[in-house]
Amino acid sequence: LAKMYPSDPSELGSFTEIDARLGKLIVGTKNLREQAEVQSKREGLLKPIKPDWLSWGDAKLTRRNVLAAVDKLQLQRSTARSEQLTLYTDALIICLLTIMPPDRCSVIRCLSVPIGLEDADCTLKKQANGDYYIDLTSFKHKTSKWYGISMTPVSPLITPMLTQFLTMTQSFEFVDFGEDEEQTRTRRRYLFTMPSDPNRCFESSNWCSRVKDAFRRHSPGNKAPCPTLLRSSFITALRDSRPDLAELESAAIAQKHSMRTQRSDVYD
Repeated sequence: LAKMYPSDPSELGSFTEIDARLGKLIVGTKNLREQAEVQSKREGLLKPIKPDWLSWGDAKLTRRNVLAAVDKLQLQRSTARSEQLTLYTDALIICLLTIMPPDRCSVIRCLSVPIGLEDADCTLKKQANGDYYIDLTSFKHKTSKWYGISMTPVSPLITPMLTQFLTMTQSFEFVDFGEDEEQTRTRRRYLFTMPSDPNRCFESSNWCSRVKDAFRRHSPGNKAPCPTLLRSSFITALRDSRPDLAELESAAIAQKHSMRTQRSDVYD
């Protein structure tokens, strides 16, 4: 600007030269404004949209924190049973949502385990080697129209925590009533149950709050992501690692996801 507009008026030159310089200045200012707007939009897209967004790295750190709390609890003999159950529930929820690709919310929320030797309707079943798998051959999830029925192995890393949790809650009585109490009375043991009613699994809104509470207690910065946000965190981290098509397809199947959605800019 100092070169274009000298302090001495006699050095300005003719009006034509002044107009030309002024025109260049206006064009340059306009271009600078457009560049600033583009940059601001780009930075806005890269900022976390949700205040409780948790990176996948911090989600794994949350798991380490809660497992350390469980180890510490096991050394304390005087802890109340209610506190133990809360911590073990936190640990199992966090493990199921961070060790494996986070499954659909309703699949984890409605997991049921057999009470007797045979229970064809339960969705969490034990294999001969002691590990578990999620059996959706009877439970029709809404995504079955894309992927059909599914049987998903639960990571062996979750087995110890799952076994401890089931041992801790096995004394509860679970009865699930159908529309006709006399004809459809069944015994069903849900993995996660409402505190006010051990016969019922969590409702959708209650389950979201329960997951957020678990992460708020153990995550860095006390972040409280909902299950859907954790699914987004996993896919975002996966895409950031530049996976090949086979990896994306495998993750889509594990999460009962649409490939079209998973590869879209929703997770960019």
